[in-house]
Amino acid sequence: VETELCFVHRDGSERWLRVIARPQEGADGRITGMAGTLVDVTQRRRAQEALEASERKFASVFASASDALLLVDRRTQLILECNPRAVEIFECASMYELLGRDWTRVGRAPMAPEELERIGVKIGSGEIWSGEAEYVTMRGKRFWGQVAVSRMEPPSLGTMLVRITDISELKRSEARLRASLAEKEVLLKEVYHRVKNNLQIISALLRMQTRKARDRAAIEALEHSIGRVMAMSMVHEKLYQAQNLVSIDFISFVQSLVGFLNQLTVGSGTEVAIDVEGDELALSIDQAIPIGLVLNELVTNSIKYAFPETRRGARVRIEVHRGDDERARIVVADNGIGLPEAVDPERSDGLGFRIVRMLVEQLHGGLQYDSSSEGLRVIVDVPLGNRRRG
Repeated sequence: VETELCFVHRDGSERWLRVIARPQEGADGRITGMAGTLVDVTQRRRAQEALEASERKFASVFASASDALLLVDRRTQLILECNPRAVEIFECASMYELLGRDWTRVGRAPMAPEELERIGVKIGSGEIWSGEAEYVTMRGKRFWGQVAVSRMEPPSLGTMLVRITDISELKRSEARLRASLAEKEVLLKEVYHRVKNNLQIISALLRMQTRKARDRAAIEALEHSIGRVMAMSMVHEKLYQAQNLVSIDFISFVQSLVGFLNQLTVGSGTEVAIDVEGDELALSIDQAIPIGLVLNELVTNSIKYAFPETRRGARVRIEVHRGDDERARIVVADNGIGLPEAVDPERSDGLGFRIVRMLVEQLHGGLQYDSSSEGLRVIVDVPLGNRRRG
């Protein structure tokens, strides 16, 4: 006789014993007794019960999972087991339509050998491979699945778990969102385009008014206004042309602005070279328009007042730098005659100086003037970021 029996120890605990009993025969062949051994197998029984409980728990989770689960042989890629959700998602009559099939070919085009190799390398190192694929059910219905493949432990089992999540609705929502975003981008581009056109119309009207004006002060005021309107117009033009509709390449914008301001020197008798250099900088419309207007005022001031007609080698340099502290440092420097001693730009009532101070303050920035007989250097320091300034 060989069996396992549960005994009650004298301390009240249960002990499992492996009982092996053999009959003892007398000379006449009759059984006179028995001999045997008792082995305490309590620890093994408890370990076995724990393993069985773990297997029942795994089976319960496996069966009730909301995603399709496939237990796959790593060597052959064949499906060894699947859960009810896998049967449902692939619209099978029973689980036997999936068992024994190559999981890489079920409802989809076969995976490329390179992709299978990448999966093998990744799960072989204990990582999880994931990807997306379009599937076709047994009844011809298409759906998108997110696939995750992981190795079952211990590796000696030679199996892996494939999880397939139906993300068809997510894909449809993503497509609707992309279509809506594309529509809004078109509308936003149209808004930028119309604003630019309207500003250019205003600029053209101001030019017409300039031609009729006779007073020199009025003409200069109108020309300054044209420059300010054109600076705002260029920001919207750059946004209209950009792939990213929320920010512009500031260096490109400055170069366009310089091209416009250079026209102011045509026929003035003083040729001014304007150089632009610096770091790439992406600015939102809330930042680009005020900074563009500041540049317009500073460069226009240098062109009109820094260089007497007799001066040669007139030059204005614009530098744009981005600091490690998320601040932009913009320098406008000329080699002109500098500011008159009586002029204090930080307190001057001149419209240009007032506009610059107001805009820099709006940007929560700093402003510094350095004037000498060798020219004027203005440093504008403003914080970057997408917060709306006010």
